[in-house]
Parts: sequence; structure tokens; C-alpha cells
Amino acid sequence: MNSVQEILELLKFGDIPNRQLRQLLQNRLPVQHTALDAHFLCNFKQRAMVHTLDPNRKWKSDEVRALLDGRHLPADEGTKFDSDITLVNYREHLTNVMQDTGQMWDVMKLFQNIGVDYRVSSDKETGRPNGVVWMTNEMKTCLIRYGRSLFLDFQKRQFNKVNWPYCGPVVIDCDKQICVVAESIFVSECLDGYEFALSSMFQMTPQFQKSNIALIFSDEFLTDDLLVRLEIQETAILRCDQWHLLHEVWPKYFGRHWQDVENKLRAMIEGKTKAIFDEAFASACEAVKAYPNFIDYIRKFHENPKKYAAYTLAMVEGNLDRCGSTPAEQNHASIVSFIGKGASLALPEQITKLLERQQDLARKKSRAQLEYSVHCSCYHSTFDTPKDSYADMLAKKHLSEWAYINLWLKAQKGAKYLETKQTENGTLVKAIGEIWESNTVILIPKGGRCPCHKRISHQFQCKEEYIVDGCFLLEKYNGRWLHPEVFRIEQSKKEAHDEISVGSVDDIIDQQQAHITEQENNSEEQVMEIGMNKLSSENQAQKIPQQDIFLPTTRKQANSSVTYRDVKAVANELADTTSNNGEQRAYACCFMKSLIQLFRTGDTNAVTKSMVEYISKIGQEFRRVQRGHIFNDVNGNALLSPLRGGDTSSTAKNKCRIRSAMEYSSKNNTKTTANATKRAKVSEAETLAIGSRSTKTCSFCGACGHQITHCPEQRHYGILLTVAEKKDFSHSVLNPSRYVTKKRNGKTLELTIMENVPRTTMCLVVHNRFFIDADVNFPYSASNLCLECTVLRDVARVDEMYCNALFKGK
Repeated sequence: MNSVQEILELLKFGDIPNRQLRQLLQNRLPVQHTALDAHFLCNFKQRAMVHTLDPNRKWKSDEVRALLDGRHLPADEGTKFDSDITLVNYREHLTNVMQDTGQMWDVMKLFQNIGVDYRVSSDKETGRPNGVVWMTNEMKTCLIRYGRSLFLDFQKRQFNKVNWPYCGPVVIDCDKQICVVAESIFVSECLDGYEFALSSMFQMTPQFQKSNIALIFSDEFLTDDLLVRLEIQETAILRCDQWHLLHEVWPKYFGRHWQDVENKLRAMIEGKTKAIFDEAFASACEAVKAYPNFIDYIRKFHENPKKYAAYTLAMVEGNLDRCGSTPAEQNHASIVSFIGKGASLALPEQITKLLERQQDLARKKSRAQLEYSVHCSCYHSTFDTPKDSYADMLAKKHLSEWAYINLWLKAQKGAKYLETKQTENGTLVKAIGEIWESNTVILIPKGGRCPCHKRISHQFQCKEEYIVDGCFLLEKYNGRWLHPEVFRIEQSKKEAHDEISVGSVDDIIDQQQAHITEQENNSEEQVMEIGMNKLSSENQAQKIPQQDIFLPTTRKQANSSVTYRDVKAVANELADTTSNNGEQRAYACCFMKSLIQLFRTGDTNAVTKSMVEYISKIGQEFRRVQRGHIFNDVNGNALLSPLRGGDTSSTAKNKCRIRSAMEYSSKNNTKTTANATKRAKVSEAETLAIGSRSTKTCSFCGACGHQITHCPEQRHYGILLTVAEKKDFSHSVLNPSRYVTKKRNGKTLELTIMENVPRTTMCLVVHNRFFIDADVNFPYSASNLCLECTVLRDVARVDEMYCNALFKGK
């Protein structure tokens, strides 16, 4: 062990590369020792982390042998954070590796080279990095299309050298498979990490509106404070994972009493109606009525059905029949499956592996979609009637494979066993053979949607709606169930019907010229055409110089210096540059379409001449928009609000630069001073208007003008004990000769004796002391005494459940 102690001391200051570590171990291990491969070095580093995090720990002989053992690291031998010191050292170790080893610079260079969008999280006090978030183009597309429901969870067990905590928000795609919309690595799991990961995800995808998020599934670690920080508390619902509650959180809290309440609590969170939810809550409280702390704990879940109850989740559109963050756990299992059971990876290597996994998943998904598209192109329906056959062909063409099999086919086949009946309020639908007065009859209102659970959860044309409509209606299917190619076509159609109409550059100029002519003739018709505005006299005098147009000078330069990838990169850069301005997007699209048409003609001279003219016009229009010029209608009113020059960000937060720690503290102090001045002015105005008054507030009843020693409400409950009297009472409450002890009779015999006092008790009123059983041999023993008490909650409110209740004296 003494020979290995030097290596352990070196590991405390950072990681040792495998090549150097192998040379150090070769001179300190027996000759007959196992091979020092990557598997052995990985296990050695993970076992040595215990010494790194807690240097004062004394190693046992079996631990020393395990340290030099080449076997795989068991699950129960991983690093455990049993003490706060070990946990703090672990976080400091991760922070030092990320900040002091230069690995973060390598990560940033990696993202820049491959063109991946990323954000780096910085510590609020020191300004140094403590996490990184990245998104690929495929992730952004998935977020825009499937971002209504998010699944969050941290994976704290990683297979690299320092066990980086990993977070990857997950969605469910059109084939009910998981898709990662962002990936991140932090030094610890915390609420700030979740907030930064989601807010960065929104910044990197400005096309996605965060108000579109309806559900966020996670474990018990997250609270509603995350929604408040992201400003989506009004539109999103935070749901707790049921599996974590039933298998980890609740069994650990209730301990040996878990078997008494397991079925009741399971029925409470899985109940489909509010009546079942309330009934199960009452049964669970009855099962642990002797433990007030358990009752208060269960009441916390009962008071928040929006987060825990299944019947509230069933009413949310597009819930996909999910009740927890299982997709996030599946993503973690996919990472383990792809990377392997162990590896000694640095932070850049770990991120590279994660990107390779995303590339592999995208390749498999693209291949599956291509095979399904080929199958659809030669598909012939097997339905008998022409009506059903035509509807089946449309569904096969437009829907994804999972949606076609599990939604459309089941709805079409199930509709054969239904019948309808028209009423004043709408259409009644029931199964053939049932009576119309049955509770299973569904009423579909006129112009409304079916209220069945399947339709609400998956947002599609269910069998009840299909038999009422009589045909396949694509608009009743949510966009997530469309085939990817069909979804792209539908998106392009929506963009074509935007307020900006896109045509050729010449058409736009002609339309704008006609608009100007009508304006000069004082026509009464208001024309709302958007195109290239007539250049003002100032702009006409300012022509773009010829050197601003980047054209190849020779044919040899045009043929050899630019590759296909360069052209594609420039086109992508043009799309990104104009992404935040609809007018600029229109001009860019017109220019690209006209340029493509010119190249297709094959006349090189015409292409060069037209490019010079078009680029000049487009450049002038881009500069006009950036300077803030606006369109006017025939009456001279502005049609578009002016834009500030160079402003391409969508939110004020995107425009903020990274501030130092001193700037943050100065800004916070300024805000604090301003708020204090504002409060001082308000209080001064109130004082002048109302006059002087007492500022004393009673801590018992909450009223102003007196304190607890003179509170009139407190006098109704007896004498208030001082601190010394409370200490004396707690020591002598079980003294048999100090207070009078009574026998229970009447109602007191029927009361349940509570094991403990509720933790949220503000005040406890003690009435009497009783024997639990007066007929035992030693009735004055401490375990045979109980107190009759009344529990007061906040603001001197009597808790009716614990009014004149009995509690054990101990």
C-alpha cells in the first residue's frame, strides 16, 4: 500500500493519463499481476476516488486488495456520499477538473469545429464554468415538433473518469420513440442546472415558444420553483414520476409502516376520478392516524393533485398516457449501452461519444423512415369498400408508421361496432347492443371534439369521431403523428401563407411600383402588399460599391476555390442571418429562387450581370431595414414598425453579454438600494396619510398593536409558559408526583393515542394527563402516560383533527 500511496496523492490534484499511470503501476505491482489494460485502469481510478474525496479515511486490507484487483467494479462498490465532507470534496474535485485542467477549452473548440450550438454555464460568484449545454440541428427540430411534453432527469452514474452528472431533456416522437432535444454536463445535480439547461435550450431554438410546453415529467427533486424561474408557471404542469414515489420516496419515508399504506397511496395517485382520489386519501390517513407526521405528509400530496393525481393528468391534451419520466431513464440506459460498461474518458472524449451516439440514432431513424416511405409508395389497401380503401390510402400516406397502426387502423376497425344518434346538443355514440341510457354513451357536441380518454391523450381522430365524420380528416391529427416528409410539406404551406408573400424579385418590384403609383394618385383603396419599397432619394444616391460584391475574378478561381460544402455553408449562414426578421427572410428567399432560375438557364454572362444587379438591390434593402425605414400605405401610415440596426436577437436576455462577478454584485446592490428607496418613499407616504401607529405585530394571532404577552386571543388557552418554564415542563411532564393523572373515561376511551406531535405545530395547548391503561401493574411508568392536547397552526388556528387529542407522553 505504501508504494501505491504516492499515486493516490497525485490523483488528488487531477487525472493522470493512462499511459503515465500504467508506467507508474508497472514498477509497484508484482510481476505475476494481471495486464494493465484500460479496463483495469478504469476500475483503479474509480476505487481510488474514495481516497481522493476523503483523504482521512483509513484503508482496510480487503480494500487494498480490491484497489489492485482487475475485476469489474460492482454496483455496490461505487463511490458513496455518506458524509457531507465527501460530497463537498466530490463537487470541488469535479469543479477543479472542469476549470483548471483546460478541458472546457477543448470542449468549446470541439463544438466550434463541428458546428454544434452550445452554451456554457458559469458560477455566479466566480464566473468560472461549471457546466455546458449543447444542441444539434436534429435536436432543435425535435424540440419544435414534439416539445409539448418534456421528460427530465439527471444521470449521476457515468462511465468516465470523474462521473460527470448528465442531463438530457427527452421527448417522444411520431413513432413513440425517445428523442433527445438537448444534452448537458454539470458538476452536480441542482435546480440551477435544470434552469440553465432549459433556458439555454430555449435560447438556441428561438422558433420554439416555451409557452407551448404543457407537461414536464421529473422525479421528486424538482419543484414548482423551476416553472417560476422559466416563467411558464401559468402554462406548464410539473408532474412527479409515479415509479420514484412508489418504489423509492414513499417506502423510505414510511419505513415499517409502508405496508399499511401502500395500497391506499397507490390507489390515490392512480385513481381515475376525484372521488377515488379523496376516498384513498381518507383511507391512508385512517391507517396511520396514530402518526400525525405521516398524516401531514400525505396531506401535502392530497393538496397538490395537479402534480400527483392521475385524474388531473388525464384531462391534459396530449399527455400520451405517460405518468412519469421513464423516457429519460431509457435515454440513460441507451447511453450505457452505447458507451459500454466502463471507460476512462476525459470530458471532450465523453462529449464526443455522446455526439457519436446521436449520429448513430439519427442514421437508424432516417433509414427506418426511408424504408417506410418506400413501402407507402407501393401500398395497396386491403379494405373491401372504396370509401374505406381510399381513407386507408390517405392515412398510410400521411401518418407515421406507429400512428397508422396504433391509431388509424384501430379507430377504423373499432368504428364498425358503433352506432350514432343525432340530438339537439350533438351526436350520441355507443357500442352496438348497448342502450342509449347507458353511462358509456359518448356525446360529441356540434363542432367539438370527442371527450374520450384516448382522443384527449393522443390528439387524433378516434373511432367515435370517425363514425360521425364519415371520412378520414388529417386536420384532426396532431402534427406529431404526421410522417416527417408530410410534416415538412405542411410546414412549408404554413410559411407560404404568412403575411409576407414570396415571389421573384422582379414581381416584388412590380408590385411595389404599382403600390407607389396608387399612392401618388391618392387612391382610396388601401393596398397591403409587402415587397421592396421604393428607394428614397437618399438611398438612391447611395449605391453599393462594386467591391462589396464577392464574385470570382477568373474562371479558374470559380472552378477550384469553392467546393459544394462551401456553397452549402454560405446558404445555411444566409438562412441563419435572416432567421429573426420576416422581411429579410422574404428578400433572401426571392433572391435565392431567382438565382437558381438564372443558373438553370446556363448563360454565364447573364448570371454574372444579374447577380450584380440583384445583390445591389438586396443589399440596399437589407441596409434600409436595418436603418429603420418603414413601408407606408396610401395615407402615409406605417405598415411595419422600425427595427434597430444590427438587432438580430429575439429577447433581451440574448443581448446581454457575460458579466463579471463584480458587475453582478454591483448590479444587485443597485437594485437593492433602489428597492429600499422605493419602500422608504411608500412607507413615508403612508405615514403622512394615515398618521403614526404602532408597528408591533403579535406572533400568535398576527394582529398589530400588541405582542404575544398581551394577546387577547392567547388568554383563551391558558397561561403562556416562559422559556425556563417550558424547559422545566418538558423534564417533569412524566414525573408521577408533579401533576395530576386521571383515568380515561367516556370519549377519551374512544380516542386514538398519537405517537408524535405534528411537525408544523405552532403552539401546543396541554389540558390533562391520563393513564393509557390504569389497570397495569405499574401505571405511572413513562410509557403508560398520555397528554390531552390541542394543536394550534399558524395564526392561532385550531386544527380540528387534533383538538383535544391524546398524545403519548414520551
